[in-house]
Amino acid sequence: FPVTIDLDRYEKALPIDTVPKYWRTAVDLLGEDTLEAHGIVPWYIVFMTKRLEKAFEEKNAPLVLKLSADLGHYVADASVPLHTCSNYNGQFTGQKGIHALWESRIPENHATGFELLAGRAVYIKNLQEEIWNLVEESHACLDSVFEMERLAERQLGESRKYAMVMKGRTPLKSYSPDFVLRYHQLLGNQVERRMERAIQMIASVWYTAWVNAGQPMLEGMPMEALDKDSALLPGE
Repeated sequence: FPVTIDLDRYEKALPIDTVPKYWRTAVDLLGEDTLEAHGIVPWYIVFMTKRLEKAFEEKNAPLVLKLSADLGHYVADASVPLHTCSNYNGQFTGQKGIHALWESRIPENHATGFELLAGRAVYIKNLQEEIWNLVEESHACLDSVFEMERLAERQLGESRKYAMVMKGRTPLKSYSPDFVLRYHQLLGNQVERRMERAIQMIASVWYTAWVNAGQPMLEGMPMEALDKDSALLPGE
């Protein structure tokens, strides 16, 4: 099943802001088949966090590392605007390839200038609500994701949109450096801001799972990043 969520698929049945935030309620209202068909990332992150808590409780260091990596992937996915709609690659609007443009080409060309100062991890009291906030923030960016791509093309012209770009030793047709830069500028550093948001959320999800598990020390794993000076404990 896709670990994304096509929020636009729910508009025909009910407004997006009425999609149940909790899995059992959502299943009762919409059915599990419907949910899995349209993506379940907000619910799946909570499920995986529970698994990570259990791995911490059992002091299963290899499983902690695996689940932490998986959770990092899912939370990062939830931070990408195009992962919250069915038009994830611009295939319905004549903008095919926009996914790689937003998620890959901009970071490849400009990430060295990103600050990505995400701040300290914080304990999340209501994980389900906070993950839905993350997804809704991503979804709210969609208009600019699509419109700024069109605007960049109008400004530069179709002839300057693509160029032969080296991928390793292979020349491939891709978005030109000029077009990538213009799109990045028109988005107002949106990719950088979503990356920063993802980093902070990933750290907070890991930290929340560890705190909920009783803050265990795991032999053979460096735990310096989880001390009181580097994160915010509940109630601080």
